[in-house]
Amino acid sequence: MGNEMIDTLKYSKKLEESGVPPEQAEAHVYLLADLLESNLAKRRDVQGVDKNIEFLRAETKRDIQGVERNIEVLRAETKKDIQGVERNIEVLRAETKKDIQGVERNIEVLRAETKRDIQDVKKEIEIMGHKLTIKMGAMGVTGVALLTAIQKLL
Repeated sequence: MGNEMIDTLKYSKKLEESGVPPEQAEAHVYLLADLLESNLAKRRDVQGVDKNIEFLRAETKRDIQGVERNIEVLRAETKKDIQGVERNIEVLRAETKKDIQGVERNIEVLRAETKRDIQDVKKEIEIMGHKLTIKMGAMGVTGVALLTAIQKLL
């Protein structure tokens, strides 16, 4: 924008061709030139903007570097946290394995106790069966003896 120029002579001639008196055309040209010149960015203004851009660029670069450092810190912390969780998992895995082994031993003990209990119950049933057989035999003998005694009495 700083290097834009208007062709004042051409502008003045166009105004005159349109019927504007030469004095008014010249006044228009001066006013327009002053207005444009005051509104055009000056070289120092552009340099100031350039400096601001460079400052913002450097500041943004520092901010990005800070964010990258924060990311690295967070990455390292996350890695440590993951390692801690993995260690906890290993501890829990070992404890669970021990617990399972303990439960398996308890199951084996209970299984052996149950087998012994079943064997004891079987023996008791067998003994009861023998006792019942003896009692039934005795009752049979007693019954025969009673029948024999009743037959003799009759």
